[in-house]
Amino acid sequence: MLKKAAFVICLFSPTLAFSQNCRTLCEADDPKCLTALNPKSADAGDIASAFAELYQALADPDIETIPSQDLMAMFGVTDDPCFRSDTSISTLPPEDGDVGKVHHIFNSGGTCRVSASVNLPAGFELAAGILVPDVVELDYVVNEDSIVITPFVKGRKSTAYFSDEDFNIDFGGVIRQIDFSPEYTIIDTDESCIALFFGEEQ
Repeated sequence: MLKKAAFVICLFSPTLAFSQNCRTLCEADDPKCLTALNPKSADAGDIASAFAELYQALADPDIETIPSQDLMAMFGVTDDPCFRSDTSISTLPPEDGDVGKVHHIFNSGGTCRVSASVNLPAGFELAAGILVPDVVELDYVVNEDSIVITPFVKGRKSTAYFSDEDFNIDFGGVIRQIDFSPEYTIIDTDESCIALFFGEEQ
């Protein structure tokens, strides 16, 4: 299982036109999608509750700041190895073609590597994590059933990695987008997709 600290950083490290390809692949159990935590995992309830809180906070149209301590409390984390700042949120002026309000997130801190161990459905464990840049900026849109998070890249990129070379080649790379709801989180990387499902069924 991924340690909870990784989930906090992962969320704030990812194209508003979300590639439905990843969502489709993961829901179909395609081998191009790595399911790192399935609904039957022991921690699924806790993680689902944390993402539900975060989803509710980001979906609040009046939200302007998420204090770092509040974010850590959502995920039951007491140690922040990256010394991240509070997360500021602003609403961007609408542009032609926008299907909903676009929100902008800014978060800063130390450049660091957040590692965790992960248990895969195949029954073996390996190290995984996120390389976090000093400054994280991203945009997100609240859709009817999920929030789509997209990177606002200015030369700084967050990267998912695995200790196993083959897994890293197949599933690691720059995080391009995250689609999440209280029921699931799907991460789109350069190479493939990583899925966390929290509901009864995928």
